[in-house]
Amino acid sequence: MSTKLGVFTPEILQEFQNKILSLEAPGLASEQCTGCLLLAYPSPSPLLADPLPPAIEELPIALFCCLECFSHTPLCSQCIIQAHWEVPFHHIQKWTGKFFTKTSLYHLGHIVYLGHAGEQCPSNSNSPNHFVIVHTNGIHHWHVLYYTCEPFIQKQDKALQLMGHELFPATIDTPQTIFTFHVLNHFH
Repeated sequence: MSTKLGVFTPEILQEFQNKILSLEAPGLASEQCTGCLLLAYPSPSPLLADPLPPAIEELPIALFCCLECFSHTPLCSQCIIQAHWEVPFHHIQKWTGKFFTKTSLYHLGHIVYLGHAGEQCPSNSNSPNHFVIVHTNGIHHWHVLYYTCEPFIQKQDKALQLMGHELFPATIDTPQTIFTFHVLNHFH
């Protein structure tokens, strides 16, 4: 055995293996969502008289992890959607109690709002449109709501809203497939 590899004793290798396995099976089935926990129990402030927070066991269970976020912190569905408001192309997994399975922000009900700084347009009461998005890390599905406070006068108005978010539509009239500018630049 090489002297450089000698530092990897059986005990150290066992610790490494345990750590790797703990990342794959973190025992999420009984952990409350950290995001909800921080909202319910913020750091104490003498200036604020907060109402009593919910009991910890009443907080949602953290079943979702992001494969691309640095921390891989388990979160509930609402917190994982909120955490990915500006990075909707990340890949999400759901803990089943025995293993992780693929899911997506789309399947969790995430909606991308165009205009109004990411908030829903008060003039749009329509249902979201389904889109297929081609990005550098794969093909994604999104629910998208256009802003409608300005009426669609020209057929390219929807396409222009998408392009304002660096999304290039496959068609002008009724786009349903879009390509990110990142994927277009990647294959340029």
